Amino acid sequence: MRHRGATMLVSLAILVATVVLFVVMPKGFFPDEDTGRIQVSTEAAQDISFDAMREHQMAAMKIAAADPNVDGFISVVGAGPGSPSLNNGRMFFRLKDERKLNATQIIQEMRAKFAQVPGLTVTMQNPPLIRVGGMASKALYQYSLQDTDVQELFRWAPLLMEKMKQEPGFQDVSTDMQIAAPQVNVEINRDKAAALGVTPQQIENGLYDAYGERQASTIYADCGRVLGGLRG
Repeated sequence: MRHRGATMLVSLAILVATVVLFVVMPKGFFPDEDTGRIQVSTEAAQDISFDAMREHQMAAMKIAAADPNVDGFISVVGAGPGSPSLNNGRMFFRLKDERKLNATQIIQEMRAKFAQVPGLTVTMQNPPLIRVGGMASKALYQYSLQDTDVQELFRWAPLLMEKMKQEPGFQDVSTDMQIAAPQVNVEINRDKAAALGVTPQQIENGLYDAYGERQASTIYADCGRVLGGLRG
């Protein structure tokens, strides 16, 4: 109490410093922390075959293997968490302990390298230590668009995505709605099939064997890289 003036000046200085630090310091819901890992998602055309998707993934793997900041990685092709269809792949990077760049800076640097792979979209994220809600996805932030009318949803979801891509504050905008691949609906003549002793399941299996691709097993190569599956 004997130094009221000095006390007020110190309090004012602390208040000003607090405001300045609040403005200049990076902020976020959960701050980014370099854990030495990078999560990568790859996506190609929705009607791509397994063999073609594998070739695209191999091109991305070569870039990862040549990067001086990457100590090792795992690569997977096919459906999985956050990747519901065949045209998706995933990679997980383990970064070297001795490096000049942090995980976020490495992501920005590798973004230009992966952009050189034709026909493949690569998104990367520094996985947070804590996840709150949401589903496994290709990005740290998600927005769920819902509608009781499916046709309206199919119309507005791509429009919203394109608008978000034009905003300068967004990066790696994508959608998990996979409806662009060509489709053919087959109606079985059940009476004729029954007369010939053929079941609908046998017809479905025959069409799948002729035009589909079955994953029979997984091949593990050197360095812990998963190359993909075999067609049955």
